Amino acid sequence: MISEISGLNVVLDPNINGTVTLKLTDVPWDQALDVVLKNYQLGGQLQGNVLRIATNASLQGEQTAQKALRDAQELATPLVTRTFTLNYTKSDAAGSILGRLLSPRGTIIQDPRRNALIISDIPSQFGNLDNMVKFLDTPAKQVEIEARLLQANKSFSRDVGNQLGFLVGNRTGNVLTGLPGATNQSPFNAYPAPRATTRSGLPLVSNFPAAASSGLSFLIQPGGDILLDEIISAAEARGTAKLISRPKVVTQNNVAATIEQATQIPVQTNVNNTITVQFQRFGLNLNVNPQITEAGTILMNVTITNQEPDFARAVNGIPSVASQSATTQVLVPDGGTAVIGGILVDTDTINVRQVPGLGNLPVIGNLFKNTNTAKSTAELIFFITPRIKTLDAISVLAPGEENSSGQPQQR
Repeated sequence: MISEISGLNVVLDPNINGTVTLKLTDVPWDQALDVVLKNYQLGGQLQGNVLRIATNASLQGEQTAQKALRDAQELATPLVTRTFTLNYTKSDAAGSILGRLLSPRGTIIQDPRRNALIISDIPSQFGNLDNMVKFLDTPAKQVEIEARLLQANKSFSRDVGNQLGFLVGNRTGNVLTGLPGATNQSPFNAYPAPRATTRSGLPLVSNFPAAASSGLSFLIQPGGDILLDEIISAAEARGTAKLISRPKVVTQNNVAATIEQATQIPVQTNVNNTITVQFQRFGLNLNVNPQITEAGTILMNVTITNQEPDFARAVNGIPSVASQSATTQVLVPDGGTAVIGGILVDTDTINVRQVPGLGNLPVIGNLFKNTNTAKSTAELIFFITPRIKTLDAISVLAPGEENSSGQPQQR
């Protein structure tokens, strides 16, 4: 036993090989006691204001006996059965969590019809069960997600062409002209009629017209045997298109939601002389799973897909699919807007058709060529805006109010 604790001197009499004296300097008595107990494999148990010291084996044996007594008391205690009706949480989800808090004798039964739990266990367990049911059965926050799809297209095209009709020496027999018997001829008639004669018009030496039919004509020496018709044609087109789609969906915290605006196009297939009709879906699809953090921000897993049929590239009547999509995880503040993706396609095309050699001449070469310039810019940007909504902020119809179809709301 410990014979003395005075000041900084500690004397221990373990009844083993006499008395052992330790000299400690500037050490609190409780720390000194802990050192002594550990050195001699002893333990202390505080009961009120009395510190009881015994061997570790004795203390461990007492704890084992106390545990056995408690287990025996629990086995002898009658079970209590209580029911919990849940309002905001499904019984299967809550039952899987509460089942881990039961004692070995406890059981839990789920009632999906009433969304309730029937729990049987010893009375001492229901304190923790009550607190956990209150924690789980709380209304989840709701999130309104608005996505915006901005699609802008700009196009510009310019087409400049030339048609040249040329005739020299028809009156003298030395003829320099276009292709004989050509179907493409100059549309101009000369007044007064020249001495050089043609049947219906000058054959075209150079034929590179533009899309438009407007132009200019020149007639050289109308009274002689040299005829020249020059048709300069030009066309220019500009276009701007803008499309904004705004799908919006409301869902609970940590619950995935999907909203879709689609068109179904029937496609016929013939297999072994059996004709079947299948529908292909094209449209805008938003899939999002929000999670509200403790800081009031919203973490979202977002997938946005936009598909459109392209009949210009159809194969056997089946259109190809022009698709744009974005999949990401983004953290956005409440009411903030994030740009989650963008696609920019810029096309610049110049096509030149010309008479070999003559089209390369400076200045004059423009009479023997056609130049088509096309520029287009297509831009697609995805925006997303989440807002945390309280229950009273959700738009609902009370009984007796009219719904969107103009009919009274049914109870």
